[in-house]
Amino acid sequence: MRITDDLDEPELRVFAALPTARGAGLDSVASKAGVTVNEARSVVGALMMKGRATKDTHGWKTTG
Repeated sequence: MRITDDLDEPELRVFAALPTARGAGLDSVASKAGVTVNEARSVVGALMMKGRATKDTHGWKTTG
């Protein structure tokens, strides 16, 4: 099973837009994912609950 197998389309887009090292702001993530900032905010929250995203002092990034 891949880490993305249980993600829906918006979650996949936002997950793919998240950096792996230094976090990024929601504006950047939303722009790269092609969603609104409000959608990105909602999706990163869902990804965080699934253990796929975390927030550092710079913004959001993937876990692991």
